[in-house]
Amino acid sequence: MENESPKYIIETENLQLIACAPEHYEALLRDKQELSRLLNVRVPDNWPVFSESVSPQVYEFIRKNLAQLEWGFYLFIHRKDRVLIGEGGFKGQPNEEGVVEIGYALVPEYRRRGLATEAARAFTRHAFSYPQVQIVQAHTLPHGEESINVLKKLGMKLIGTFNDPEDGNVLRWRLERGEFE
Repeated sequence: MENESPKYIIETENLQLIACAPEHYEALLRDKQELSRLLNVRVPDNWPVFSESVSPQVYEFIRKNLAQLEWGFYLFIHRKDRVLIGEGGFKGQPNEEGVVEIGYALVPEYRRRGLATEAARAFTRHAFSYPQVQIVQAHTLPHGEESINVLKKLGMKLIGTFNDPEDGNVLRWRLERGEFE
């Protein structure tokens, strides 16, 4: 393809975190099986975890902001099983204070295996590889114990609550550059 999008893949021991490019979204919007063939993976019936992840608005944003693809939405591929197991990534590029936000979600059958922690650590490491990033933050629902445990394992600290327009009151967690292992 001559107009192919740039490729951003973050590799971990068990995961390939692939930045979702317009061609991925276009395939998904047509048919999950087309996405399956494009990525050479199995796409479970219960993916995506968050239906808003595959909204037309997200697709439009990605299509119009190819230069920011690296700071956007990623597809989580389990390397050994060749299954699309989750989604997440960054909620935009670092702001003027050097803050970037991460998020993640896994299909239920791949939870409680350390994979969310592996993905979140990879996104955090990737963010801190850029000198302008000073803080990585995340939001969780107050009752999201699994997600809270992931953030604690990263060394994030709870700094308070935040009123999210979509989710209501959420907990805000942060990790400063100097605190990252």
